[in-house]
Amino acid sequence: MSSSTTESIASSGDEGAAAVESFWYAKRTDPGFDPSHVLLAGLNLEDIDRSDGWLRVRGKGKKERQVPIPGKALEALDRYIGERPVVREERAVFLNYRDARLTTRGISGIVKLYATYLAGDPSLHPHSFRHAYATHLLADGADLRAIQELLGHARLSTTQKYTQVSLTDLLAVYDKAHPKA
Repeated sequence: MSSSTTESIASSGDEGAAAVESFWYAKRTDPGFDPSHVLLAGLNLEDIDRSDGWLRVRGKGKKERQVPIPGKALEALDRYIGERPVVREERAVFLNYRDARLTTRGISGIVKLYATYLAGDPSLHPHSFRHAYATHLLADGADLRAIQELLGHARLSTTQKYTQVSLTDLLAVYDKAHPKA
């Protein structure tokens, strides 16, 4: 997405949209990061460890875990925080136009807006990014257990649902790894 598109959305009063867009831009340029809508909506200022490059995130059941945040995503986050209004007693990183925490529903709306605007596809959902993240990691050779940890899944079977590997990918792995292929 171009910076002019971001600026036009931000100037329309939706700073949250610009923030989410810049964070997802960082994800696209550094695909080793999963900025799911739940992570973004629940992220507090004190959850960012800039020195070590980690975010503390909360999943289902309020389970906490740490996920790495790549350099470009951290730069986008720092830019946003530098421009973010200071709101007393609001710990949320991402704010909506009312200076309150950006909700998962708000993030879904932003994704739908951008998907419709850029691709003409209003069916795209924030969860699509999480699925794509897992699929790309697997396709690039990441271990399924590592993907499970990054996504915060308790069971490996849950992670496997995210990873649709095409027959072509499986044949390529077979050809590469099997001595008699």
